[in-house]
Amino acid sequence: MDIEQVWPTLRKEALLQQENETLLAPLLSLLILQHESFSQSLGAMLSNKIQCPTLPKDAVAELIRMALANESNIV
Repeated sequence: MDIEQVWPTLRKEALLQQENETLLAPLLSLLILQHESFSQSLGAMLSNKIQCPTLPKDAVAELIRMALANESNIV
């Protein structure tokens, strides 16, 4: 499989599983279906993990988004 097809394939599989696995549906949505690319998903997950009272999630997400935009080979 071409690397460019991994994320679209993962999203398609997540959509199918979301219909059949109601307990997994919120997780699939949060981690995969709400994001258009792997890097967006990764950025969202990292910002959720790194956030703290002095560095809110939105600020962390913006820093990660900028880093990914400026250095596309990070991912």
